[in-house]
Amino acid sequence: MVRFTALFALTACLVGGCSVLPASGPTARAVEAGAEVSTPEGLLARYELVDVTPAVIEALRGRPLDSLLASFGDKRPSIEPVIGVGDYVAVSVWEAGSGGLFSGPLVADRFSAGSKSALIPEQAVGRDGAISVPYAGRIHVAGR
Repeated sequence: MVRFTALFALTACLVGGCSVLPASGPTARAVEAGAEVSTPEGLLARYELVDVTPAVIEALRGRPLDSLLASFGDKRPSIEPVIGVGDYVAVSVWEAGSGGLFSGPLVADRFSAGSKSALIPEQAVGRDGAISVPYAGRIHVAGR
């Protein structure tokens, strides 16, 4: 009798757990309940529920097919690499002689090689297609 009671209790726990375990997707009731949301102005439709009938199928057959290319445009990379908005660009500034904006001061008692360079760290190309370069301001780089 004890063995039967223990088996019955174990079975009840296992079967009862099925009602609280996550499912593989929303239930029909959850989809219907989520179609409208209550706002202070009233009910707001989040999406439309449509019964798929033969008439709906016929109406959809006459409609041209949508394509992602038509919706978003041709975004394939160009044949030649071009800088675009969101790309990251690093700039090297080369100076022809010493004593410039990015090189150290001119020292008379040492020989100077002349040209110097400075690396401006990577920065994202802004929505306006430009980056900031010290002493030069905003430089348009998109499309170059």
